[in-house]
Amino acid sequence: MAKQKTRKGKLSRLLWRLLTIAAITGALVTALVMLSGILDYRAGEQSYAKVRQQAALVQPVAQQDKYQPKVALDELSKINQDLVGWLQIDDTPIDYPVVQGNDNDQYLTIAFDGSAMRSGSLFLDSRCSPDLLDANHLIYGHNMQDGSMFGSLKQFLAPAYLAEHRQMRFIDEERTYNLVPYAIYHAKGSGGDYMKRTFSGEDEYLTWQQQAISRSLVEMDTQPDATLRTMTLVTCQSGARDDRLVMQTLMQLADGAEEGPWVAETND
Repeated sequence: MAKQKTRKGKLSRLLWRLLTIAAITGALVTALVMLSGILDYRAGEQSYAKVRQQAALVQPVAQQDKYQPKVALDELSKINQDLVGWLQIDDTPIDYPVVQGNDNDQYLTIAFDGSAMRSGSLFLDSRCSPDLLDANHLIYGHNMQDGSMFGSLKQFLAPAYLAEHRQMRFIDEERTYNLVPYAIYHAKGSGGDYMKRTFSGEDEYLTWQQQAISRSLVEMDTQPDATLRTMTLVTCQSGARDDRLVMQTLMQLADGAEEGPWVAETND
């Protein structure tokens, strides 16, 4: 009887030790994963801070009430020939180069400088015209927990935040576009109307804009305009595999010039 109690006691102590070791191991693994994430976020921010320095990025200056930022895109093109422009939203973390890959997977985990990075890059849909000749241009970015890339896009669901962060622009080698938001809403990741790039004519395009405005979770004072192209910013939703947050903006040339019409879809 005494031997059985001793054996049970030893088994209990062994089981307790194994459970303790398992708990400690689990805690260490969790800590390492968190540390890896922190280091990855830091590496990503350092990488893009260097890119901003290389771009010789300066703050916009008011010229006749028009914002004229300057970015040395020609210098950045020497680093990455996939560069199509630069996206800025004042007083937010969104201040990045935009690339376009051969497909929509290429830059998911590749930074602008070509290094492997969890945050990846902001990238223009591979099907869009790199010269911005379509009616709608989609730019994708990860919803990073530290707020980098498009991690701050969800903040625009708050009307007060949107009202305080209306200075948005996209800069390419020839033009600067002021981006005027007109809708923000949730959508499915694949096959959503927001992914439509070309239209048969202005009537269809205008209807598409109006439908987006009707879905918007924040009321905006921007009126639909079939003469202006759209730039659509897209990110994933936290914890939702196939859900997206979409913000659509009208593209107005910053110098006030009128631009030629977008290219309508053809049957070719």
